[in-house]
Amino acid sequence: MKTLLSALKKAENAVILPHKSADGDAIASCIALGKLLLRWGIPYTICLEEPVRSDLAFLGGDFAVLEDRVPVPHTAIAVDCGDAARLGERLPLFEGAKVKLVIDHHVTNEGFGDVCVVDPSAAATAEIIAGLFDLAGEPFEDAASPLYTGLVTDTGGFRFSNTTPKTLRVAAQLMEAGAESGKICLAVFEENPLEKIRLEAAVMHEMTICHNGKTAVATVTEALLSETGASDEDTSHLSGLLRGIRGVETGVLLREKDGQIKISMRTSQVLDAAAFCKTFGGGGHARAAGATVEGDISVWKEEIIKRIGEAYGRHC
Repeated sequence: MKTLLSALKKAENAVILPHKSADGDAIASCIALGKLLLRWGIPYTICLEEPVRSDLAFLGGDFAVLEDRVPVPHTAIAVDCGDAARLGERLPLFEGAKVKLVIDHHVTNEGFGDVCVVDPSAAATAEIIAGLFDLAGEPFEDAASPLYTGLVTDTGGFRFSNTTPKTLRVAAQLMEAGAESGKICLAVFEENPLEKIRLEAAVMHEMTICHNGKTAVATVTEALLSETGASDEDTSHLSGLLRGIRGVETGVLLREKDGQIKISMRTSQVLDAAAFCKTFGGGGHARAAGATVEGDISVWKEEIIKRIGEAYGRHC
């Protein structure tokens, strides 16, 4: 952490890069890190692969996308990004930088920068960024709300097994610094557009339950998104919703996007989601992971169900 802190303070300018399809932890961590750089007088840009999700708009923040022709920076910082490929079309920005830094908490991250801080024990990358503030002796102040958002989104409101006593202590510090838990949780978890609810209903109606009730698998096609009026960001929670059915150990969502199939997996106790998704070139956490494949979504659905059954056979 000290090496990372030193490298950050030496940055002449910086581009902050979350993983593509940036979630709450990724966006919030980038915003908080930017506020830290700003205190040191370091100019920065947060560059996204796509526009920020509507449910995270309450965080504010200024963002650029690749089309804005962001120049190659002195220092590039990959945030909450398990591997370089997850930077998508912005990878040249990272690779072209003089100094490349990585801040992440994914267990599958093998390190791809000059300085890498990867802590799988952290519930969220926001927890690591909060540690940077402490190490630098900087008060949380305007970073408290984004950091709290990062924690609350990656822990499912502190319900997931990645929540630790340290996570709750950091959350308490952030609330003491001004983060309003109620308002943040309302914005993140409860203010849902009607189109998202329609998509949920369709997915739950058509899902497949198998392996004696231990597995729930569903698909979201481009046609279904169009039919319900939902957007791709409205699918981000669905694998968790499937896993939340009583008796289900593994929830998997397959969704069509840009000619590919995005696999999102959530598990309870038996299967290691990161290890499972790694076989498809993906990664993530033991209880939440994903991958991207090509082919027919119905064929992949049957293949995933088959491989989960085989994995149960090895672990049960």
